Amino acid sequence: MPLPSCTVCLCVKDVEPFVRPVFSNIMKMSEIFNIEAIIFFIDKGEDDTLGEISRVSKSYSEFFEPSKISIIENEETQLSSRTERISLGRNALVKHVEENFSEVEYFVMMDGDDVSSGNFDYLGIEKFLVRDDWDSISFNRKNYYDIWALCYDPFIHHMWSFTTREHCLSVYKIMKEDITDKLQRLDDGELLECYSAFNGFAIYRTKKFLGCNYDGSKQELFPREQIIEYQEKLESDFSLEGIRVDFSKSSNCEHASFHIQAINQNGAKIRICKDILFD
Repeated sequence: MPLPSCTVCLCVKDVEPFVRPVFSNIMKMSEIFNIEAIIFFIDKGEDDTLGEISRVSKSYSEFFEPSKISIIENEETQLSSRTERISLGRNALVKHVEENFSEVEYFVMMDGDDVSSGNFDYLGIEKFLVRDDWDSISFNRKNYYDIWALCYDPFIHHMWSFTTREHCLSVYKIMKEDITDKLQRLDDGELLECYSAFNGFAIYRTKKFLGCNYDGSKQELFPREQIIEYQEKLESDFSLEGIRVDFSKSSNCEHASFHIQAINQNGAKIRICKDILFD
């Protein structure tokens, strides 16, 4: 039986020390995927990430055809907002997939730094590839760090959205403890339903995300009255007296808009697995 096909997408900047171990981990996935392409979006930085990608690619040429590696260099004016810069890169990656690999079954979006460079239990992915109860699947970590990209009931508005840093950090701590507990309580093979999650590595069913965009500025991903109800719940149920959402903030996590657009447009099922792939 042929392996399912995928493309692998990475948005990178100043990650030269991690290029080789991350590339090695990508190559490991060739045991469970037919990797049609590896696509890098490179933002201008201070080190030689671009040169290292070329050197590492050549060193693997016996195992992976170099022509399957695409590099998109950011030629745009540098944007002031980090989330806008990352959105630009991730959108360029998704556009490349849409224009060249729309029939490929999956794409993998992964960070190209230390979070993807450790020991990789890639075979832990295989059992999910025969299931149809997810369209995006991300995974647990020993330290679940990516609270910025996380959105699930009742936490429907991002944790940096509040008027005081103290309240933002309080929501971060509450969410971190809650997601850790929820994932620990899942049965083996059970997936957690959510609106958004990334955590450095996620697999996507390509057809469910065609036409979707990352947006690092969009704030209100749910109706404002629903966000106000969430604010009130934080105050009453979590004892965060006086907490208020600042709707004037200009940055949000780019993953949240991407995932929620896919839910609204294509009925995408966004899920988190309790398994840990990287250590």
